[in-house]
Amino acid sequence: MAEASLSGMPVPGVVVVWTGAHPTVAAFRIPETGLIIGRELLEQTTDDRISRQHARVTWRDNRFVVTDLGSRNGTYVGGHALIDREVTVTAPSVVRT
Repeated sequence: MAEASLSGMPVPGVVVVWTGAHPTVAAFRIPETGLIIGRELLEQTTDDRISRQHARVTWRDNRFVVTDLGSRNGTYVGGHALIDREVTVTAPSVVRT
């Protein structure tokens, strides 16, 4: 989930695999404000099973923090629903929307 920067420090990021009407695989760096995963990020999809802004992934204290943003169909990390709406995880982890 992280690549090396020019300074040799890891750069936090995610790989999104989407299998909607237009299958997509794309890598994204996580900005300081976090990366919002949803239809706005996946510009090619019109699949309404994923919210426009479904979940946010942030990088905090060398860990990933995943927050469900009130999505209709939920966010799952490691196969478990985000009941408390936010979870801290280490790489590699699978987040499903």
